[in-house]
Amino acid sequence: MDIVYTLLTLTVWFLSTYFVVLVLLVVFEKRKDMRQNRNTSKTPFVSIVMPAYNEESSILPALKSLCDIDYPKDKYEVIVVNDGSNDRTCDIIGHFISSQKTTTFVYINRKENKGKAHSLNEGIDAAQGEFVGTMDSDSQVKPDILRKTVGLFADSKVGAVTVRVHVQDPKNLLERIVDLEYVVGLSLSNRILSYLDCMHVTPGPFSIYRMTMMKEIGGFDVRNITEDMEIAFRIHKARYRIVNTLSTGVYTKVPSTFGALYKQRKRWYTGSLDTLMQHPDVLFNRRLGAFGLFFLPINYATITLGLVLGLYSFWMLLSTVLKNIQYLILTNFEILPFTFPDIDILKLSLFHFLMVGSIISVLSLTKASMSAVQRRLRENVLALAGFVLFFIPYQIFWLSSFYSVFTGKKVKWR
Repeated sequence: MDIVYTLLTLTVWFLSTYFVVLVLLVVFEKRKDMRQNRNTSKTPFVSIVMPAYNEESSILPALKSLCDIDYPKDKYEVIVVNDGSNDRTCDIIGHFISSQKTTTFVYINRKENKGKAHSLNEGIDAAQGEFVGTMDSDSQVKPDILRKTVGLFADSKVGAVTVRVHVQDPKNLLERIVDLEYVVGLSLSNRILSYLDCMHVTPGPFSIYRMTMMKEIGGFDVRNITEDMEIAFRIHKARYRIVNTLSTGVYTKVPSTFGALYKQRKRWYTGSLDTLMQHPDVLFNRRLGAFGLFFLPINYATITLGLVLGLYSFWMLLSTVLKNIQYLILTNFEILPFTFPDIDILKLSLFHFLMVGSIISVLSLTKASMSAVQRRLRENVLALAGFVLFFIPYQIFWLSSFYSVFTGKKVKWR
């Protein structure tokens, strides 16, 4: 066995398993606190900014969910920014707002498309709230979204609060797999990273920020294609905390085809690499605590080494296939009768145990995540099987993103 391949496999397995075990230990330690929320009787004024670009099919449910928020109507406003849509989005927004009598709406109808980050900043500039929430126009918030988040700002060092994220009405297998991914990655994992003060993203479907902090750091970066990740880096650098609550959440739409998912993840992962290159000073930065010293180095090391391992494995597989083809040619394609191999536990290699251990780790993490958001794992068994195998598409997404970054190929937001 190739010693380099062996060491690479052990390193990737150790890094990924270390994170999973850490998550499970924190879940066990914080199991009574996992869904608790800081209750507060205060109702500070909140602004919610929602940019929209060609969202005629999803903007109406998003607007309705904002009107159904269980919060004093005179204590929050909704700022909708039409980012130069060329479909019926503008008409739908205008008609809906004109029919509302209780919820306060501010409508910014821009003819020119300038991008999501620019629209968010424009809405923030018009906001009057002590806190400002940002929301995607293809998402729907739970009615308790403000009551369950504003109380967390009692700590003056909290700069942003995130919530759990679910897929809205997943229909096909791919959407159900992504739903599990969101439960693990954008719900439980973010909650654990919140405990460790290591959150690296404020998800676009819904996050809420302290307005004074937003003014201090200058809002969203209009040049970055993953503005919700880039701003998290600057929040840490400004010495504010990002916290997460699982007591409320948001439902969002996701790509329904692999092609659409590929485009989304290429933007996400390319933007992630761009953000790291934009803020190289965060790595191994003692001032940033576990975020700079622990999470970022381990996260990107695992991703990079995992990609190298995937390419190495593919090359070894391809080499084996080519050798077998050469053997068939030399034997005039004589194929021996198929026989079932003897299964002997003593012949199992270390790699078999690592593979089984990795699968157990993924299943344990998924089970813990579903329990944390009070959902049953058995309702999505088929998606779970797909989720376990989803590491193969991840390799494709990351490989494409690394290629775009190193070749300087621009990736557009849409």
